[in-house]
Amino acid sequence: MLRPDPPLITDPICVGLRSISSPRFHGFVHRLATGGAGWLHPLGLARCISHEVLSMRRPLVSIIFFCLFACSEFSWAAPVSDPLLERLVGNWMLRGTIAGKQTTHDVVTEWFLDHQYLRIHETSREKNSKGQAQYEAVVLIGWDEVASEYQCLWLDTTGGGGLTAQGIAQGKRSGDAIPFVFHDRDGSISFNNTFSYDKVNDSWSWHMDNVQNGKAIPFGRVQLTRQ
Repeated sequence: MLRPDPPLITDPICVGLRSISSPRFHGFVHRLATGGAGWLHPLGLARCISHEVLSMRRPLVSIIFFCLFACSEFSWAAPVSDPLLERLVGNWMLRGTIAGKQTTHDVVTEWFLDHQYLRIHETSREKNSKGQAQYEAVVLIGWDEVASEYQCLWLDTTGGGGLTAQGIAQGKRSGDAIPFVFHDRDGSISFNNTFSYDKVNDSWSWHMDNVQNGKAIPFGRVQLTRQ
């Protein structure tokens, strides 16, 4: 005596396959609808459908195993471990001179994306005519293991176009300082921003210069103290 297979609807894979645009499965259904599969007893129909589904299950299972193997072979980067950057994590008050004007900003720094990047969110306390922060910036700092240097992406409200090579600076650590260097399209230096850590006072300073024809012109001198 033939034993009926479990109903199609109770099989999770069958349910999933019915939502897949499978030419083979659709062709089989079309043959049933047009009489091409011949007359079938309900029990025989159930077995026939189960056979079609099982025959499609094999390649599906193969794909699943391939994906699992590929994921297991993929190597994830280890979280960045940098004692100097760790000193920059926290809430800060930035005070000093930028573009010849005294200013005060709030700065929040934290790790994100699995401790791969340091994110700095800077907002000025000065407001514009709309009541919004007159200046705001999002800065991302990462570590390039191959080049053994830091990278810095600086995006702010002074203008768009920051997602270019000119918006990303490189910097090699020098003691407790990281001099970030931005370049123009022709490769010449356009701007310097040196982050320096003061161990005694647990504070930071940012020393910013525009560079014109190889000459540094002071742009900003600010201090960051913990809040």
